[in-house]
Amino acid sequence: MDCAGLTYEHGFVDDVRTWTLDGKTKQNKETALAVHICEECFAAYSKAEHPNECPECGAKMLVERKAIKTVDVELKELQRADLQKEHRKDFVKAERKNCKTLEDFLSLALTVGY
Repeated sequence: MDCAGLTYEHGFVDDVRTWTLDGKTKQNKETALAVHICEECFAAYSKAEHPNECPECGAKMLVERKAIKTVDVELKELQRADLQKEHRKDFVKAERKNCKTLEDFLSLALTVGY
C-alpha cells in the first residue's frame, strides 16, 4: 500500500535498478519510470511493461491528447517595486491568518506600514 504516492516518484519496489557510487545521472525519457493506474480495476502497473492494456483486468488504455492553448498576452517589464508589493501582499496574507486579537492586527499593520 502506497499511501504517500512514492511509487510515482521512485517506481515499483520490485523494479530492477542499477546501483552505482558514481553519483546521479540524468534519466532519459525511455528509462524514466512510468506508473499507470487502471481506470477499471485501479491496479498500478508499469507503462513500460504494459503500454496498451492493464495486466490485471485487460482494460485497454486510452491515449488522450491534450490540446495546446495559445493565449495572447502583453509582456511588461517587472519593476522591483512591483515585486516588493507582491511579496508584501503575500506576507500580509500569511501573517493575517496568525492574527487572533486586535493587538495582533495592529502590530501587523505597523510592520507593513499601514
